[in-house]
Amino acid sequence: MSESAVAVFERLTGVGVPERPSVLFETACVMGGSVAGLLAARVLADHARRVVVVERDEVDLAGRWRSGVPQDRHGHVLLPGGLQQLERWLPGLAAEAEALGGYLAGSDQQVVYHDLEEQAPIGDAHLLLAGSRTTSGW
Repeated sequence: MSESAVAVFERLTGVGVPERPSVLFETACVMGGSVAGLLAARVLADHARRVVVVERDEVDLAGRWRSGVPQDRHGHVLLPGGLQQLERWLPGLAAEAEALGGYLAGSDQQVVYHDLEEQAPIGDAHLLLAGSRTTSGW
C-alpha cells in the first residue's frame, strides 16, 4: 500500500536531515546562488558527489550592494517555519547569524495585528531579523 498524503507531507516537512541519503548523481548543477539556489545545493549535496553552483554576479564578501537586487538594502525577517527548515539543512544557522549581527526575537518581542486588531500571542515562535547585507547594518 502506498504512503498516505499526510505521511508524505510529514516526512518531507520534518526537521531532521535524511539519515541515509543515497548518492544518485556524480555532479549536480544549480543555476543561481540566491538563498533558494544555495539551499537547493545543500539538499543536493546529500545525493551528489559534487555540486556546482553557477552564479552570474560576482560574489562580494565585503557586503556591498548589488545593483541587480532591489531588495538588497531592505531589512530581512525569517519567519518561524523558514527558520526551522533552514536549521534543518544548515544546523547552527541562527546562532551564526546572531554572532554576525542578526537578532533572534522571541514571542515576547512580537505583536501580530490583523485589521488593526492585536491578535493572540503566537506561542514560542522566534523570528530571525537581519539588516541589509551592507557592512553598516541597518
